[in-house]
Amino acid sequence: MSVTPSDTRKTLRVVMPQWQGGINAPYYFGSHLLNYLAGPSSDPTVVVPVPSPTSEAGQQGLRAERGIAARAAVVGQARAAASLIAAHTPDRIVTFGGDCGVSVAPFGYLLHRYRGEKIGLLHLDAHPDVSTPAESSRAHMHVLANLMGLGDTDLTALVPSPVPAARVLIAGLTEPLLTHESAFLRDHKIRTMGPEGVKVRQGEAIAAWVRAQGLTHLVVHFDLDVLDPASFHSLLFNNPRQTAGERAALAEVAQGKVRLQEVADMLKTVEKVAKIVGLTYSGFFPWDAMHLAEVMRNGPILNKSKI
Repeated sequence: MSVTPSDTRKTLRVVMPQWQGGINAPYYFGSHLLNYLAGPSSDPTVVVPVPSPTSEAGQQGLRAERGIAARAAVVGQARAAASLIAAHTPDRIVTFGGDCGVSVAPFGYLLHRYRGEKIGLLHLDAHPDVSTPAESSRAHMHVLANLMGLGDTDLTALVPSPVPAARVLIAGLTEPLLTHESAFLRDHKIRTMGPEGVKVRQGEAIAAWVRAQGLTHLVVHFDLDVLDPASFHSLLFNNPRQTAGERAALAEVAQGKVRLQEVADMLKTVEKVAKIVGLTYSGFFPWDAMHLAEVMRNGPILNKSKI
């Protein structure tokens, strides 16, 4: 009887409830809920210290510096994540965000860990996230640029082996793009695919790209906003309490067009052609759970029993 050898690769779970990169408090709740939804595991879990947005500490470090809002918090938390990861020396990392900037430290580690291999980056996102402080003060829009070694030097210092542009694929990208985003993608010759790249034939086009590049390892950034807000409701666009002004502003932002099962099917296809060693979940806005928690914590009995 043959015995399947156990997987000896060390996996680390990273809970990083960073919200300051987008100055958006619900990221905090979403990160912790993602960790719960992932279920119990024998793998070690580290929680990056991030102050609650409702706490006094959470209101510290939000000042804009060097073109980045809340730069002190964003840089400090990225460094803390990098230290926690380095202490565990994992082979694989799953990160529960938080805003998109949570990928900087874990992917920076993994890109360096596998620098001797052909490792690439699959960016599942309705947006390219290639801004720098010159174009946007929101650090959550910088993550892909940072992982390519561009942008704030304190963040790029956490990426000692930047991913080459030829090994980057953005999938699920939707219009409209900002002018500087289009220019960045063109100038760096970054391969992009729209929603059909994820949807058609369970993502075979993405797997074909992986094979064509000769990639053996992948890190995957999964921003949930690549999903269609009509089919997946826990997204920024679906806040039931948004004002008319917020609704009008969001109407100008590109929205995802992919279904959750289509992403799941695509990842299974891609996993057959390369080892996925890093996976980030970000952009989770569980509005109903958040609002229920608010009612519960301020309702009868529970509001009298807080520690």
